[in-house]
Amino acid sequence: MSLYRPATLTTSLKGLIIPALACLTLASANAGLAQSPIPGGAPRPGRNANEESLAPGQDSASSNSNLPSSFNSESSGISHSGPQAKGSRYRQLPLTAADAKKKLDELRAGLAVSRPQDVQDGIYEMVEWLQDAADAHYRMATAFAKADAKREAASERQLTSRFGQLKREALLLKADLLIKQKRAPEALTPLVDIVIADPKGATGVAAYHRLQDLGFSQELPSDIANNPTIQAASASAATSVVKTGGK
Repeated sequence: MSLYRPATLTTSLKGLIIPALACLTLASANAGLAQSPIPGGAPRPGRNANEESLAPGQDSASSNSNLPSSFNSESSGISHSGPQAKGSRYRQLPLTAADAKKKLDELRAGLAVSRPQDVQDGIYEMVEWLQDAADAHYRMATAFAKADAKREAASERQLTSRFGQLKREALLLKADLLIKQKRAPEALTPLVDIVIADPKGATGVAAYHRLQDLGFSQELPSDIANNPTIQAASASAATSVVKTGGK
């Protein structure tokens, strides 16, 4: 028997054992990663993985363009290879302020007589669309102002204001929807946003009254004086006091 055979056998065993240990270590590491993901690392349902890595307030890749997200062909369902789908909801979105006002009136009437879920999608789409439209006109107004195109800048500023007002009306409609769905706490944010943006306007006053009705804000003396229900209750109480002789 050769004296070198044991050494050769030992070397061969080492050559088998070391790779096997390495494979086991790698498998254990992969299993640990699979069982212990990074907190918050998994994408939320309905969100793209790329969107999860964005900073708060940063636009996703699908909406990162010179125009608002709703104006993008990808997000609007517009295909460059063929006509838009026949039943696409984006065909119903208004381009002009007059059409937007008409659409809001239709949704408001629908909310009054229909189930909330029947008009929910339309209301949410209008809120987003009008925000995008107002942003687009604002950016154009800014660009025209920098280019010293005064007439165009003035026109776009006017449209910015108009679409901003329509957006607040859509937010008020969204708040009414949430209240009707028994989700009043969620309605506070749009209502407060409206009041902050337009405290003395008709929409702002209406939003503040909603907050008062919910009990989030207090009734003011002037509101009590002009409220027929409260006046009737006060008159009834006063009559009762007179009849009982103040006892």
